[in-house]
Amino acid sequence: MVTTAELLGRYTTMLSLSAQMLGAAKQGDWDRLVELEQQRSQIEASLTNDDKISWQGVYAAQKADLIHTILATDAQTRSLTQIWMNEMQGTLQSIGTERKVRKAYEAVP
Repeated sequence: MVTTAELLGRYTTMLSLSAQMLGAAKQGDWDRLVELEQQRSQIEASLTNDDKISWQGVYAAQKADLIHTILATDAQTRSLTQIWMNEMQGTLQSIGTERKVRKAYEAVP
């Protein structure tokens, strides 16, 4: 059986990875961000026993604090990735328009 301390350790690791993901997003290191997200997903999947633990007192408060901080960090990361995705979408649309124009002019004799 997984202990409360072990589960809190996993949440702490998730927070650390979330902070690293935010750093990668700030630096525009999208490959690193994906790598960190995969690591964090594995830890998240290991929390399946979380609902079998009776979270009380200090442990419950620590867990809540960790989750709130993870969520806040994730929101910042999402904001940065959304900006990047919007930029990429604009770039791709521009490339598509350029191709259409080039194709139209190539068709003219």
